[in-house]
Amino acid sequence: LRLVDPPEMAFSAGQFVNVEVPGTPEVRAFSMMNPPSRSGVVQLLVRLLPGGLFSGYLEREARIGDRVTLHGPLGMFRVRLSHRPMVMVAGGSGLAPILSMIADQAERGAERAVILYHGARTRQDLCFLDRVTALGRRLPGFRFVPVLSHEPEDSAWEGARGFVHDLLVATAPDLREHDAYLCGPPAMIEATIPVLVARGIRERNVYFDAFVPSGTQVAVPI
Repeated sequence: LRLVDPPEMAFSAGQFVNVEVPGTPEVRAFSMMNPPSRSGVVQLLVRLLPGGLFSGYLEREARIGDRVTLHGPLGMFRVRLSHRPMVMVAGGSGLAPILSMIADQAERGAERAVILYHGARTRQDLCFLDRVTALGRRLPGFRFVPVLSHEPEDSAWEGARGFVHDLLVATAPDLREHDAYLCGPPAMIEATIPVLVARGIRERNVYFDAFVPSGTQVAVPI
């Protein structure tokens, strides 16, 4: 989306906007996927859902040049000032604010190592892999681990399978002196936090943004 009135919006990587669904009194919340340096646009990652109000509008009605109303920026989900390496866990469209954070870190020349776990259902649900790869080249010690939970067993997928928290239980190293940033469905976040804490991350260094079914986002640092 290109911002018109006002033409720019200052925000922190990780924040979101509320979008008015045209023709309805409803709003839906979406995190910015672009870094704050691109303050004249808002990039959103929208999953097309059967019966989805805003995604249905985008799929059937939206045309280039249409106007939508945004409210924001909102939320407290952002990278905290620290020297510690980061573990980032994204579920589905929860990749959007994580990409914004990673891009912002790359642009700032940050030297913090990043491990990104991205949980998706199938290979078709993995997106922006080229962007992840390009950003990873600009960050020291970057690792990207996609995890598929519903990829057919007879597919050619050779990467990790299952749920992110199960993979962390089986493979995560000692994560003492790390920070963690999680974004995605509440069930994923609830299952993942205890695993990270068991691996040594202090609870006060775990931050998350839960995408709840109603479309409202809740960002709560623990």
